[in-house]
Amino acid sequence: MDSSLRPDKLYFKKQIYIAILVTFIIHIFFIPFCLFVLGEKDSGYLVLMLGIASWLILIAISLFLYKLWIKNLSYIIKDSSITIYKGIFT
Repeated sequence: MDSSLRPDKLYFKKQIYIAILVTFIIHIFFIPFCLFVLGEKDSGYLVLMLGIASWLILIAISLFLYKLWIKNLSYIIKDSSITIYKGIFT
């Protein structure tokens, strides 16, 4: 008897919430640093825009790769063993 299990769609939604929370926490400290510390040299706004753009690109790529990982994640339960298939290229 073999049965295969797949992760729930809420698993990916959880990762989106974590990404939003981490983004919020990082920007709480990053925005004032750029505006008040680096803003005096007129490079603060450039650093702020480059930092936000690169962070959004990084989050988009990591969520895409995580979605691929979840898509390929499966558990096969056999009578005597449990096999886990995971990864992006499986």
